[in-house]
Amino acid sequence: PLQLPALPPLEAPGLPTRAAADSFEEQWARLSASSTPTALNVSEVAVALWRCHGGRFAWAGGLKLCCDLCQIASPLLLKRTIALLESGAGLRRGAGAVAGLLGLTALQAFALRHYFASVFKTGLAMRAALVGATYRKLLLLSPAARLRASSGEITNLMGSDAQRIADLTPYLHALWFAPLQVTAALAILGRELGWAVLPGLAVIGAMLRLNKSIAAATYRVQKQLQLARDERARLTRELLGGIKAIKLNAWEAPFGGRIERARDAELGLMRRLVKLRSPLSALF
Repeated sequence: PLQLPALPPLEAPGLPTRAAADSFEEQWARLSASSTPTALNVSEVAVALWRCHGGRFAWAGGLKLCCDLCQIASPLLLKRTIALLESGAGLRRGAGAVAGLLGLTALQAFALRHYFASVFKTGLAMRAALVGATYRKLLLLSPAARLRASSGEITNLMGSDAQRIADLTPYLHALWFAPLQVTAALAILGRELGWAVLPGLAVIGAMLRLNKSIAAATYRVQKQLQLARDERARLTRELLGGIKAIKLNAWEAPFGGRIERARDAELGLMRRLVKLRSPLSALF
């Protein structure tokens, strides 16, 4: 028969959920000891996460910098290779330039893949730490403290909110590498095209302005969607908690209608969010 040792481990090597939660709670306890209870806020959570996983996140940033430098150097080296071919250079110089271009491309691919692997592991570790710490906190709450937050809010905190942090982590480095890429691209284009690059710069500015407006509207819809999810979860919890009374009094249809209306409102907001994100996906 199948025995427990024959089953594969649930926790991946190098990314144990329990260790992530323990490390986060340790850093959180240190911050709590050095701050007043009212001073702890979202920034303190970010500091605790950084102390736990900042090393791996910074290492991923170094890999992304290496990748971007290779990406910037590739067109310059390609231009050099074409110039050598046009000038009738020898085989040795041409082969050296081609080998250098191949090495840059290989290094860029290597750095990019390891960058994504590192940031995704960091995001999963952050999610595991937040979910584990929240679950342990729930086990220690008194009944009076549990009444301060609904089960829907707790479910969203351990589900969609923690997952959103994990999804955001791979793109946090864009705060510095996106301006670097744009500046390098404009510098290369300005070197090759001169003043003709200004119309392109104007188009980039207009797209950034449009992106800002769409992002602001997306943020407003996300806040409304979060409230709608909490309301739908609250109604579902209320129905399940009083299911005996609801069945005895034949109130299935009224309660079902309330949940359906809440769900329709949530789906409407989700459609608006998808419509707002579609232009961003098309433009960028």
